[in-house]
Amino acid sequence: MSTWMSPERSPAPGPQPHPAGPQRWRHRVALVLGTAPLLLAPGAARAEDHHTEALAQALLVALHEASGVPGLSAAVWHDGRLRWQGQAGWQDLAARRPLGPETRLRLASVSKLLTATGAAWLHQQGRLDGDAPLARPGYPAWDDGTRITPRQLAAHLSGLPHYQATDLMRGRQAHADSRHAAQHWLQGRALLDKPGHRYHYSSWGYTLLGAAIEEASGLPLAEFIQTRIAPGLAIGPDQTNTDRETHSRAYEPGPMGWRVAPPHDYSYSLGGAGLSATPAALAAWGGRLLQGRLLDSDTLAWMTTPSRLADGGIARHGADAVGFGWRLRDDRQGRVTWFHNGSAIGARSALVLWPGAPATSAALLSNASWVSAIDDSARTLAGLFRPRPAEASAPALACPAAGQRFSGRWGDQRLTGVVQGSPGMPGPCPRRLVLDRPPTGFDNGGPPRSPAALSLVALPPGPGVTRAALATPLGLFQLEATGDSALAGSVAGREWVLSFDTR
Repeated sequence: MSTWMSPERSPAPGPQPHPAGPQRWRHRVALVLGTAPLLLAPGAARAEDHHTEALAQALLVALHEASGVPGLSAAVWHDGRLRWQGQAGWQDLAARRPLGPETRLRLASVSKLLTATGAAWLHQQGRLDGDAPLARPGYPAWDDGTRITPRQLAAHLSGLPHYQATDLMRGRQAHADSRHAAQHWLQGRALLDKPGHRYHYSSWGYTLLGAAIEEASGLPLAEFIQTRIAPGLAIGPDQTNTDRETHSRAYEPGPMGWRVAPPHDYSYSLGGAGLSATPAALAAWGGRLLQGRLLDSDTLAWMTTPSRLADGGIARHGADAVGFGWRLRDDRQGRVTWFHNGSAIGARSALVLWPGAPATSAALLSNASWVSAIDDSARTLAGLFRPRPAEASAPALACPAAGQRFSGRWGDQRLTGVVQGSPGMPGPCPRRLVLDRPPTGFDNGGPPRSPAALSLVALPPGPGVTRAALATPLGLFQLEATGDSALAGSVAGREWVLSFDTR
């Protein structure tokens, strides 16, 4: 799905305290600051690992408090192993049951990555040619004989539309498999363009890709994914809101707060939006892919090569190139990442992979749909575990003192406020940045709320601050110290700058 807007948003009791964190963080925006690491002896390295894991948890709690969503769960796989997993908030608000490491959440459109990888696995086996027209286009059939390739389906170049007004009843019936769903929903559906001519995001394309996988493998898509693509991992068909203790409730916003979303059967697009997982399982699955345990290097390169339009241009979702299912973007240090976001009823999701050494896989899932830069949040969490960039040439900022004024801007909006102490927040420099007026645009689609403060924590080692993580209602973002004694970065696509009055 798009980074920002949920195509399945529906109109969600009131804000709830966090079960493992202080309620006083509610309705704040947390700014957690860090400096470059030192080289450590083995014992000190273990202490540093523990500190990094504690920091990741603090950031997740800060994001939970800033966003106000019922629950968040995340995991980071790095350099061959699962380094951290954490939860913040509730699996079931009414039962006061917190999220746990075994809680599965909807993957929404991150499901597409497993489906695309399944098609790539069959391509590698010689059982499904990813670049040839489907041999049996009878599900559905177009009267003009139009043929579509698996790559066009995976890269959203098939011409198929996304959900339309006639699809409003799609979540009210179950389908035995993807072939049945394709025959039911896609037969006779008009294309928006000739295949290959334009990018049109389409989950229906993944319904058809799932049908092609079933045809080539001889297995229902759910069984194929669980036995061939993600064996032994807590990944499978969505069972949200089924009263299973291993599956989270799904929530939607309402005028009085979050409420349980109505039942919705995603079997109409199991491969496009119908899977669920624990974040640890999803991050570990990304690690298997990076280690070459699912696809050989040639197939993985084929899968992550940008797809081409009929005119030779690169297929793009916004500014991101699109491969065989994966979106491709360079990070702040110019290193390529492969990723996808998801948004559905009661779900917001992201999986981000860094190939190369050291390889990293970061997953972030929520049990509510909200307007957010979800992959930026996953990137910020993963950045705690990845090698840090060379220390910036700009001098570090001193920890701001209580009573100190600050000013700045977010895009064309001016930010002003005062620094306060923040007991209970971690780190050697706990501070609250109380805004004089909250900026317009922090509404993230959840129940009405007015965040008006940022929480600031400087992190060791060193007496100053060179970079930062900013937790807002829209996600986690990275900031860096500048030569003019400010912190600057991009927040939700708009420049964010903060400076502190030292007079």
